[in-house]
Amino acid sequence: MAGGSRAGTREASALEQRTAAASVTLRDTLSCEAPVLEYQRSDSTLTLAEGLRAYHASRDDLVQGRGVSPAAREFFRCHDAAHVVFGCSTTLVEEAIVKVWSAFGTSAGLGVLRGYRLPEAQEIYEPIGWRDVVHTARRSLGVLPRVLWRCLRMRKRWPWADFEKHLDVQLKELRREYGIEPILVEDGGEREDPVLPAPEDRGAI
Repeated sequence: MAGGSRAGTREASALEQRTAAASVTLRDTLSCEAPVLEYQRSDSTLTLAEGLRAYHASRDDLVQGRGVSPAAREFFRCHDAAHVVFGCSTTLVEEAIVKVWSAFGTSAGLGVLRGYRLPEAQEIYEPIGWRDVVHTARRSLGVLPRVLWRCLRMRKRWPWADFEKHLDVQLKELRREYGIEPILVEDGGEREDPVLPAPEDRGAI
């Protein structure tokens, strides 16, 4: 009985260590600077499907562990496409940016914010400390008004859920059609059209 108790304690301790390690990794990934990916270029020739593969390849945990509920699966499916078409990475600042794009530049409107209240979405941000939140807020202040202005200048809103018909269309063509002007954030400023090689794909979406 005592041996079983010790084994249970060791398993619980190992689980806690794995959970803590995963939280640190996620926190660091969200709060640090991310390399600029090819799909973030405003004139990217990647298709939407290729951009999604590049986006998923940039963060393994974006694909694994999702879809606990049908509502979460649907939200993340649409959310990921918004990340790609609006040219946003997964840093905290650009997560804030994609929220504005999604709320004011897609057919979902402010209703998209309900998805961020899902338990699966809230769990993503649990490891983030208050210092990261303050830093993100400070860096976002000068960027978010520009994002909102670009939303208002769009020719039409991006279809939040019904985007499959665009999967084989190049991102530069989609952005031209919808009037999307991506913003890339670096060191608190705005930088556009970086010239970087396309990332390696990791299979179909």
